[in-house]
Amino acid sequence: MTAKFFVDTNVAIYAVETDEPNRQQALAVMHLSPVISTQVVNEFLNVLLVKRQLDRPSAYELARALMQGCNVIAVTAEITEQAMALTFNQKDPAVQVAWRCSREQSQHIWSPAPPAANVSCTCCSPAPA
Repeated sequence: MTAKFFVDTNVAIYAVETDEPNRQQALAVMHLSPVISTQVVNEFLNVLLVKRQLDRPSAYELARALMQGCNVIAVTAEITEQAMALTFNQKDPAVQVAWRCSREQSQHIWSPAPPAANVSCTCCSPAPA
């Protein structure tokens, strides 16, 4: 099983830049079909349109290619709450499991460390190893 990992906007932007060391590293990561959020897509478009002043059709074409090459998840209120809880109390095993699991996707997409053995969540029981 291939591990899923999340990529932020910077990696997507580096993949379309001309600075070769950063571009090549970013392309290598992007070719692994990472997980991105809808927020990453929106930020990617904003950087291309506002900062890079790329024309709209070209920016949209790049955004579509980004979405096709990645596993795109929606940023929901629930996911935002989980992120806030994680930054508030990273030691809480229940928070670690909630952050690790996405009920909508039924996939484990964040796994920085194994959860406590006696903790489970609503989408995976028993707790993931």
